[in-house]
Order: sequence, then C-alpha cells, then structure tokens
Amino acid sequence: LHKFSLEEDVVIGSSSEGGDAVVLRLGIRGSMTFQDVISAVQAEQVVADEHQIKFGTLMDALRVPDSDSTLCQVRFFNMVDVTPETLDAVGTCDWSVFIEQKADAKRILPLKIRVSYNALLFSRERMVEFLNQIQKITEEVIQNNRVLVDDISVLTEVAKARIPNPTEP
Repeated sequence: LHKFSLEEDVVIGSSSEGGDAVVLRLGIRGSMTFQDVISAVQAEQVVADEHQIKFGTLMDALRVPDSDSTLCQVRFFNMVDVTPETLDAVGTCDWSVFIEQKADAKRILPLKIRVSYNALLFSRERMVEFLNQIQKITEEVIQNNRVLVDDISVLTEVAKARIPNPTEP
C-alpha cells in the first residue's frame, strides 16, 4: 500500500491466529527492505494478538454517529485462520484481499488471491491491474527479499504499454 500511496503511516485490517479481526498500524519507509517490512508486520501482529479487542467493540467505541467510516480502507485475510464471524465484524472496506490455501500442516503453495472491492470507487479493470501489480511485487521479492521498498516496481507490462516513456520522443 505504501507503493501506491507513498504514505509512511499505513493502517490495514487483518486476521489474528485466533481468527479475530485486528487492525495493524505500520510505519513503512522506502529505505526499508522488504524483509524489514515483513518483520514490522510480524511484530505488529504479535502486539495486536497480545492486546486483542473484539473488532466490533472497537468500531462501536470509535464510530462517529451517522458515519460509515472504517479504521482501514484495505484488509487482508489468510482464509485458513478466518471465521465467518470475523468477516462479518470487520464491516466494509474499499478493498478486501483474501489469501486462500489448503489448510494443512505444510501450508505450501499454491496460493489463491481473491479481491472484493467497492465498485463505486474502482473499476474491474483497475482491480485486475492491482492483482497484476501484486503478482509482480511477489515475484520480485521472492527473487530478493532484501530489496528496498523504494526499488520495488509496480509497473506491469500493461502499464508500460499505456504510460509514455519519458526518454523517447
């Protein structure tokens, strides 16, 4: 999300190992390596697991009357750890990214990524491109998880074809 927004303060929804919904607030800088980001997410996940508050209770306490606002616009769920109650408790987000895999002791590939999104804000084509960007990022960090966040490209082949090359007339 930092790559799309350049925000250094990123808030996402996720699921805990117990299946409850949690909110993670991450400080992401371009000078961090991808492995640093993973370590930061893991550290925040531990803190969130240690201080769990039911997501619905948290939302009720923070909700502005007559507002549909949420704590995060994007949420990520490992569907192995999620219960239907977790999904219901989170409410609506602009994007929900569901990562699915077979629930076994190995938890190995393949992964299936599914996205649910607010169609009033994003077109189907934009979300397909988003998934292509996620695939590109994933392939890049698999090759080198020490790559700096600033050096990770989200420019897909589809985007390259549409965006003019500033070095060519």
